Amino acid sequence: MTEDLIKYSNQLIDSQSEELIIEEAKKNPQKFEPIYKKYYKPLFRMVINKTRDPDITGELLSNVFFKALKGIQKFDYKGKSIYFWLYRIALNECAEYFRKTGKVKYLVIDESMTSILKEEFNLESSDRMQDLKNALKKIKSKDLQIIELRFFDELKFKEMAEVLGCDEGKVKMRMYRAIKKLKNIIGYEI
Repeated sequence: MTEDLIKYSNQLIDSQSEELIIEEAKKNPQKFEPIYKKYYKPLFRMVINKTRDPDITGELLSNVFFKALKGIQKFDYKGKSIYFWLYRIALNECAEYFRKTGKVKYLVIDESMTSILKEEFNLESSDRMQDLKNALKKIKSKDLQIIELRFFDELKFKEMAEVLGCDEGKVKMRMYRAIKKLKNIIGYEI
């Protein structure tokens, strides 16, 4: 899903490379606009899934792009899309919002998620699915974040590593441990 959004949004930049646009934006903030247009929708989808409030989502994304523009000088392209840097800023903005307001973070498990989670956790009954939903509420936010990135945001391990700023091996280990904790909570033998 994320790759499809990036492929679609790549068409919005025309023939200019992202690296060139970033370098131009470092000199002139108005040149940041193609980056904004390219990544606003994918980031909006990610944030709205967490807040379930379009107004709050708009505010958070405003902060994301403001911080990105303000910090663009520090961004080092290194052949990696700026999307994952923006994604990390968006995750941090969401976390800060929920921490400051004390509001509950929504975790919507729709039909497509249900089938993915049923497969991963070998869930046959709706009771077991409810056990999983309850277990997701009990795990630490660090573990929930890795589960969300993989199963809800549908990122690949390499993409997760870029978002989290660590190597792929560490992401896989964190995923393994988070799944193990969830399975322990819902009573599975590992």
